[in-house]
Amino acid sequence: MKRSYCSAPACALVLLVVACGVLSPSRAHAVFTFTLSQVGPDVVVTGSGTFITTGLTFSNNVNGTPGIAPSFGNLLVSPTGAQPFAVYSGITGPGSFGSGTGATESSGTGPDAGVNGSNHVLGLPVGYVSGTFFTDSATYNNATFASLGFTPGTYTYTWGSGATADSLTVTGVVPEPSSWAMVGAGTLMLLGLGRARRRALASRHCG
Repeated sequence: MKRSYCSAPACALVLLVVACGVLSPSRAHAVFTFTLSQVGPDVVVTGSGTFITTGLTFSNNVNGTPGIAPSFGNLLVSPTGAQPFAVYSGITGPGSFGSGTGATESSGTGPDAGVNGSNHVLGLPVGYVSGTFFTDSATYNNATFASLGFTPGTYTYTWGSGATADSLTVTGVVPEPSSWAMVGAGTLMLLGLGRARRRALASRHCG
């Protein structure tokens, strides 16, 4: 009977792949992240990711007005106006992410999603299927982090354990003045180099 053998490198590769599949822990779930950014005169919130609800407890469906209240660790993104969303309890995390007491979003898109850190609950689309990916967004016209009372930073909320472990992150970072200064200096340097090159070319043509 003819036997087939794999070469030593090929066998080593196969064993490595098998070992990685058996020994490595399962990949973490794709967490959901809300990112707050200053875009021109407005503050824009973008959300994306999934929620694993197995480690949460469903409470009820309620109507809520989308907005932000950092002093309560509250952020709800949804189409503009009061919308029904499902409330899930069982999260842990910071009770606030700023001093603001409340502002209503100017516009929003996508399914409802949010967090209330002081009450340790999440808001999700009614009928949401655990693990389903989606995106949403909200815009606060003529606003800044300061006017909304949002303290820049990263705020993480977690729930579940083991295979049901998941998290939500609310994050917003204002570029440091030094970073803008470096950008400005770099721009001036490029402009200076461009002018010097044009002068050099002009002198060659004139000569």
